[in-house]
Order: sequence, then structure tokens, then C-alpha cells
Amino acid sequence: NLHDVLSAASVENWKERILAVLDMLVQVSRYETKTQRANIDTEIRKALNTSNFDVKVDWDGFVKTKEFLAYHPTKQVELIKTANVLMLQETLLGFEGFTGAKGLCEFSQTVSHLNEKIQSVVVSIGGGKYLNVEESTKQLQISYSLDSLANKEFTGCHESLEEFLQLRPIKQAAAIQRAEDKIAVDCAALVRDYCPVKVDWSSFVDTISKGYVQIIDEVATVPKRILMGERHYSFGNVGIPGLVSYSTSLGNQLKKFKEIIIVLDPKNEVRVKIGRSRTLLPSCFRVTPSGTTLKIESNLRSRLDFPGVARVIQFALCQDEALRNENDTINQIAAQMTRDEQERREREIRYANEKNNDITKQNARDQENYQREMQEYHKMQNERCNYSQCNGGYNKCGVCSGRGHNTNNNNTSTCSSCGGQGRRLCGHCNGTQKKYPNGPRMPSVPSTRSLESIPTFGSIPDYRSQI
Repeated sequence: NLHDVLSAASVENWKERILAVLDMLVQVSRYETKTQRANIDTEIRKALNTSNFDVKVDWDGFVKTKEFLAYHPTKQVELIKTANVLMLQETLLGFEGFTGAKGLCEFSQTVSHLNEKIQSVVVSIGGGKYLNVEESTKQLQISYSLDSLANKEFTGCHESLEEFLQLRPIKQAAAIQRAEDKIAVDCAALVRDYCPVKVDWSSFVDTISKGYVQIIDEVATVPKRILMGERHYSFGNVGIPGLVSYSTSLGNQLKKFKEIIIVLDPKNEVRVKIGRSRTLLPSCFRVTPSGTTLKIESNLRSRLDFPGVARVIQFALCQDEALRNENDTINQIAAQMTRDEQERREREIRYANEKNNDITKQNARDQENYQREMQEYHKMQNERCNYSQCNGGYNKCGVCSGRGHNTNNNNTSTCSSCGGQGRRLCGHCNGTQKKYPNGPRMPSVPSTRSLESIPTFGSIPDYRSQI
């Protein structure tokens, strides 16, 4: 009846209950998420540069199962929408999937290979977690358990699919080519004036398991960082253009080489002491001239923190000149450190003297103030009572008007207020005839401030041995 129909509208989850009865949960839930789902298809096809790539969910494989039907209709709707959107997003999109700057489709070479191997994706729910490519149909098959769907535990397909299709050689070669193109642009001036710059990728790339593309990209920045700096950041941190502008002999030596090879040690064991100083030169480079090849070795882990290598190259190719430059720099730095230390000592002595002068002046001011206060104190001690009615320390008795007695009805009696004296002690000076009967407050003797001790110093340190 009408009452029952209207009552149903107030029941929670009535929509899901009705859709479950009508067996329309899947259709309606998919319809309500069709926009997000269409965006997923568009992004994958764009990444793969194709319009024929299909993404499907095997709905019949799990919506008819006992495990799925055991859920409340509201939870069933949530699972269907999750499978239609979130599951596909986290599995197929982003860096962990096909799309994004670091996704499976980062390189055109990889895209071509993927298009040869797969033409569609089917994600099923209910079995164990696995990934497979059916060669006959070129179908990528991905599976999650129902618990993974319910808990929203999904994994991007990037790593698993790369391993399954053995994509690493393709991606690695493409990443190296991109890196070499960058190096050629970054070091164009060095190539023009001297020789090509190369990285020995075989020295480390095969030792990297995960993140090898990112590491290759980071290594691609190394040649510019260590070779191309024009500024003298410090004695030991300068690039070739910055140093050859001061050293023509280094430039002449570099023209003898046909290539510069950079080798990065994945074990990070390169540590070489060069020069005579302790701190001026980096120890992370080993530079070895061999025929027409100049080899620069360093540690892979330091790839983002390298200083310029030109000074180390100078020590390898023009050692006498490099040692003279180093000695001159040591002398300059030591002289500056000596000046700084002398100025510091003079500054501390000057500060102590100035502070003592201030203390001496303050002590003198305190004594002057004390003497003035003492003079005022003695003056106040002798000041006379300034009350106008005071006469010799007494005031006329106000009760008997100074008579000493009172007369009432012809009866004369001694004044009880003044005891017949006709006067009383002055209320201001209490008979002392002084303005301050108890004496004025005596000034406090000021405490003398102690002087600062003047600092003393030993001999100037031997800064040359510290540099």
C-alpha cells in the first residue's frame, strides 16, 4: 500500500537494496563512475600513443561469487566503484603504471615494444595476486583477491610488467641515450675547444637494481658539474673553463687528449690524497692520463655533490704549476688567517680597555654623587625646624592659650594639656629645634665596580700547517 511505499523512502540504503533486487548494482555503479573511468582509458591510450587499447574489468568473475554476495548491498556498491576507478588508477596510471614522466611509457622505445606485446588489459578479482601477458591475444592479465579490493590494497604494474616483458635493456639504453644527449649539450664548449666527454656507463649501471633510470639521469648532470664551472668557488672547486683562463699550460695539455672518460665506482672506494695541503683539494677524484684518454674516476654515491675537478686535473697534467699555485694559496690564506687573528686579539684588548674605561668613569660618577649626597646630608642635619609656631622647640598650648591654667566660673585650675607649662613640644621637631628630628637618611657608600682583566695571548698559531 501507499504507506509501505512511503515508509521505504525513510529506510537507510534503500537505493542499494532495490538495485540488488533488480540485479543492477554493477550497471548503475559503473554508470555513476563513467567519467572517471573514461579519463583512465584516455590517459593510458595517450601514453601508449594508440586509440585501440582496451581496459576491462572481469565483472562476471566476482560479482556472482558467494564471497561478494555475502557483503551488504552498500558495501557491494563501494567495491564495484573501487574496482572501476581506484583499482585501475593505482594499477595502471602514474609513475607506478603506464603514465607520468617516470611511468612505463617514459621512452618512445618502450612504448613501441609495449604496443607490440599488449593490446588490452583485463583485471580480474577473486583469485590470487598475479600478472601475466597472454601472447596469443596480446592481453595483459592482472588479478587481485577480493580482500585486496575490499582493503584497497593495489600495486602499480610498472615494476612487474617491466620484469615480465624484460623491458630493462630497452629502458636502460633509452635512458643512457637521453643522458648522452644532455651531456653533449652541457659540455658543447669543452668538446669544441678540447675533446668529447663520455661516461663509462658499464662501470656502474648494471650494479643498480631499482631506480636505475633516475640514477642515470642524475649521472647525466655530473660532467657539467665537475668540468664546466667558470667560477672559482674555492682553490679546489673549479671547472676547466674557470682554470684555463689562468693557466694556459693546462689548456695546452688538455688539447693532447681525444676524449675524457668519467668512471663512477659503485663501491665508492675512490679516495686520493693530492697536493700538500690538508683541506684545499678534494679527495674524491682520481685523474689518470692514458695515451689520448683522460680518465676521471670518482664515487657513484657522490654524484649530486661533486666539486669541480679542474684543479685535480692540473695536478695530474701540470704538477709543478699546480704545486706553486697551491703554495701561493696556502701563503695567502695563512696570511689572512694571521691578520684575522691579530685583529681579533686587538679587538678583544680594545674591548676590555674600553669596558674598563667605562667602569672607571662610572666609579668616579658614583663617588661624585656620593660626595654631593653627603654634603646635602650634613646640610640637612643642621636645618632648623621651619614650623612657624615652633619657639625653641615648643609651641604655645592651644588649650590654655599659653597661660598654664584655665578659669571656669571663677574656679582656676592647672591646664591638664600642658601641665601648667603653657607650652608643648613642637610636633614637627619634637623639641629638637631641627627640621629632621631623627636625622636625615644617610647616603649609602657606593660599591666599587671591578675592572675587567686584560686578555693575554700566546704566539700566533702556525696556520700553514693547518691548511
